[in-house]
Amino acid sequence: MNRTKSVRLPPLPSLRAFEAVARLASVKDAADEMKLTASAVSHQLRNLEDHLGIELFKRRNQAIELTEAGSLFAGYAHRAFRELREGVAALHTNSDHNVLHVSAPPLFAMELLIPLLPEFERAHPNLELRLDVGESLADFGNQLIDAAIRIGPMPSANLFAEPLLDVCMAPVCAPRLLEGPGGLRTPEDLQSHPLLISNEPHEHDSWELWRTAAGIEHLKPSSKLRFDTFLGTVQAAEAGLGVVVAPLPILARHLAERKLVVPFPITVPSPFPYRLVCRRSQLHHPKIAAFRRWLTERCLAHTKVAQLPCADRRPESRLLERELAAAN
Repeated sequence: MNRTKSVRLPPLPSLRAFEAVARLASVKDAADEMKLTASAVSHQLRNLEDHLGIELFKRRNQAIELTEAGSLFAGYAHRAFRELREGVAALHTNSDHNVLHVSAPPLFAMELLIPLLPEFERAHPNLELRLDVGESLADFGNQLIDAAIRIGPMPSANLFAEPLLDVCMAPVCAPRLLEGPGGLRTPEDLQSHPLLISNEPHEHDSWELWRTAAGIEHLKPSSKLRFDTFLGTVQAAEAGLGVVVAPLPILARHLAERKLVVPFPITVPSPFPYRLVCRRSQLHHPKIAAFRRWLTERCLAHTKVAQLPCADRRPESRLLERELAAAN
């Protein structure tokens, strides 16, 4: 006999309050998220503990922390509510057959995706693509998102991810920074110019990787100018405010128009390619499959036109290219 069938589940409001408090480690933050008062959330937690007959939290003055039993139960609660959120999102995906919700970072959207959208609309006239542009990662558990373009580490195991575009990093700047007595002629000259950086979490790694490849590990720029978005650093570089270590394939248009130049013939492959991400359960949905194939083909074509391949392209990217060639 399956013993779980005879277990009486606690009330859903108490479970929801527990999951939020365990995830946020704060009754107040959970109350704000749930649009309830802190006392109402605390009441739900007490109801849950009374129902289970087990203490789930240790309460110390204004602080609250999970007991060993609470930590165990929190894992089950997180997974259950994540499954529910994904189920709701899947229902929307299946019901909105003609609407495709896509999230993308600003630089990728502005330089590659948006200019190609008319082509996508011609190829798929029955699909309406709704684009959400922003620096933060799409939250597949809480947002109505069908697919996302991301750069960074691999996402969680419940999401499918495949490489779209390898990223080669190198310093870029406005052409006028190459001119005059203080112009950029060797990597050592970077110490006389500001480094443009953003708040993106992995950008510092790009500068360190390139600096090591150039043999100037101990060199420091004259200053650092920080921007909220990476797109802001690119615009600042075009204005001649300094140098930014940037992804060359994405900036192919800027380089071709000489709004930006690469002062040194030294590039490094980023450990993180741009990836297409979606829920594993939705991978073969017709609208997601259509977008996935179209975007993969466009990214491969962009890499060839840009003529800026990474020196050490990833085996997974080469395999994907061969699969597309075989399919055609």
